[in-house]
Amino acid sequence: MQKNWKDYTGEINPTLSNVRGKILPEEEQWNNFKPKVRNNYRKSVKCGLKSVIYHKNITLEVISQFHTIYIATMERKKASPLYFYKLDYFVNLIKNNASISAIVIIYKDEIPISTELLLLSETTVNSFLGGTDLKYFNTRPNDFLKIEVLNWARKKGYTYYLLGGGRENNDSLYHYKKDFFPSEEDTVFYTGRKIINEIEYHSLVEANPYCVGCTVGNYFPLYRCKTTC
Repeated sequence: MQKNWKDYTGEINPTLSNVRGKILPEEEQWNNFKPKVRNNYRKSVKCGLKSVIYHKNITLEVISQFHTIYIATMERKKASPLYFYKLDYFVNLIKNNASISAIVIIYKDEIPISTELLLLSETTVNSFLGGTDLKYFNTRPNDFLKIEVLNWARKKGYTYYLLGGGRENNDSLYHYKKDFFPSEEDTVFYTGRKIINEIEYHSLVEANPYCVGCTVGNYFPLYRCKTTC
């Protein structure tokens, strides 16, 4: 961790707890999972799921398979338009960062059903974006995917697997991820806030109809907030 927030001259806010776990020997790792994770993985194996992790020289076909599942997941979740990245975005990202990008795809009867884009640092496998085909939720592909990534990362000599956090601290998504590393300390992500022109900032806030009488207050910058209190 670079701890570069320590020298920031604006306001520092701990924003989100992210689940990060150390990659341990296989048996020790397995025993550290919550029982639900182990049971879901066993079910995935019985359902005949297979994993392939593509790293370097990732083909357009693989990126397209990832993109199809990812976009369908964003549509199902009614995600913000911000998250509807076009295929070209991922093609350029991966081609320009081939050594630090990997895609894991889970297959059921040769059909891609779950996927995740991984970004690799010197010591850490970082979960970036992914998705799962709703029709195959009963085969528990998400738990299977994460354990398969751990097995791959262990062989490659990585130290940590960063799963990220929830949409907010302690929500159901966070707790799902925490089941993989229940005893590990989270990594806290920080955001910096700095107002250069206080007068202009507050003028813009006052002009935002969503800010009238609002008590949320934690959104930044407030003049872009569209939350109805």
